[in-house]
Amino acid sequence: MILSESREKSQAADADCERIAAVFKSGVYMEIPGGPGIDKCFAMGYIAFFIGGLSMANHMSAIKKHRRDLRKRMVNKMNRSRMRTQIKKFRKSIDAGDLDTARSLYPKVISVIDRVVSKGTIHANTGSRYKSRLSHLLNRTASNT
Repeated sequence: MILSESREKSQAADADCERIAAVFKSGVYMEIPGGPGIDKCFAMGYIAFFIGGLSMANHMSAIKKHRRDLRKRMVNKMNRSRMRTQIKKFRKSIDAGDLDTARSLYPKVISVIDRVVSKGTIHANTGSRYKSRLSHLLNRTASNT
């Protein structure tokens, strides 16, 4: 009796994995919010959750929390990526010696950092540290030229 139940659960899990693999082979995971930029492991968890397999949660509240956490993780990832991109643009303009571009980018970078802090993606002190380092970089570059 117990052996047959565990065999059925194992077969059900195998079927879930096969469905997930089929979704990946079809390329549908590209249509997940966040698109091809999100990593495949995260996409697999996202698909598995909505197919209905590989979920550890037993209570409805835990399932909802997991779903909410997945969405929040994607939003945080997008915000952090946007911030890092702006910082890289700013630093590239400094490295290239283009002070005018750096000065025009600086308020935008600070705005993006503040927005990411306000959304709770990074800690306030981390945002302050980023802003301080960028302002020191800009001021040092301006004084050297």
